[in-house]
Amino acid sequence: MSFIGIGIVAFHMGDKSSLVGLVLTILAALSWSAGNMFSKKVDAESPLSLVVWGNLVAFPFMALLSFFIEGPERIVSSLQHISLPVVLAILYIVYLSTHVGYGIWGSLLNSYATAAVVPFTLLIPVVGFLSAAVVLNEPLPFWKILASLFVMAGLVFNLLEKYILSAFKRLRSGNR
Repeated sequence: MSFIGIGIVAFHMGDKSSLVGLVLTILAALSWSAGNMFSKKVDAESPLSLVVWGNLVAFPFMALLSFFIEGPERIVSSLQHISLPVVLAILYIVYLSTHVGYGIWGSLLNSYATAAVVPFTLLIPVVGFLSAAVVLNEPLPFWKILASLFVMAGLVFNLLEKYILSAFKRLRSGNR
């Protein structure tokens, strides 16, 4: 059910997306899953410290990549024209979404079965749609609501699958 919702989103992207964007999104999902497996395998005492050290290790590689892709002129220009909204966005990304978000996520992965935690990633597009509508005043057309309902239905079914299947079995056997 959730993939029907994701399919609705993909169908409505139209000319706003590219093959490179699709490939990068798939690679990001693979990276996310590899990171989840690594986090689960390491079973760090503090998932937050794992995130911080991981970011520290990634920084030089990302800086080099930025240097070669963007070039030194663009980097210097960006630093010269930095503004308060940019600084606040960086603080949000670094501290709230990365340290707090991934720290909590790592704790959940270490505390519960992966199958119980990972389905909640399906909420990402739903939260994105709602946040964009509320914070950025973006439109919330019917197809986004429909896609969100399918995603939510899939998540609810996944979480309650055992109960739903046992209820159907009881109904079929006549035991209520």
